[in-house]
Amino acid sequence: MIVPAQVSRAIAGTCSTMPVRGEIVVNIQLKPTEDQAQLLLETLERCNAACNEISRLGFNAKKTRQYDLHKLCYHTVREQFEIGAQATVMCIGKVAEAYKTPSNRTQSVFRKRASQPFDERIFRFLKSDNISIWLLSGREQLPFVCGDRQRKLLPFQRGQVDLILIGRKWYIGCVCHVPEPV
Repeated sequence: MIVPAQVSRAIAGTCSTMPVRGEIVVNIQLKPTEDQAQLLLETLERCNAACNEISRLGFNAKKTRQYDLHKLCYHTVREQFEIGAQATVMCIGKVAEAYKTPSNRTQSVFRKRASQPFDERIFRFLKSDNISIWLLSGREQLPFVCGDRQRKLLPFQRGQVDLILIGRKWYIGCVCHVPEPV
């Protein structure tokens, strides 16, 4: 997961790379239409509202492990916020991750526009510089831009990505597991 301080340092142009714990985070800029940008915003805000509800329910029930949170609130949150099954699972995982720090004795609260993790079930790269991403309206195809260096690293992308809003620009933060040079 990308923390905001790293993101702001990492995004100097349309794309950037940055080593993180032996991995490289590649940030690519999305180029949505105005309607798609509005859908991205609504999706991001709804997912963070769901995360706050999961956090509230888990904190009150003293359950912060992902398995326990899932049992506690999966169906309720999915119905209340009208988000897809995998998006609900990703929100639960995001909340559980926030409670992993031993010093966290207060309820975790998520900003309205905090980055949101997506996995391969709700996000994927397509040919010709497009992505397919789940949004509240269903699947959307969005174009992206990135530099040659980032493009060479994208085949090494594994696991989840983060949907990030900085200012009025949309980014996807991809963790790339590049093999060690021989």
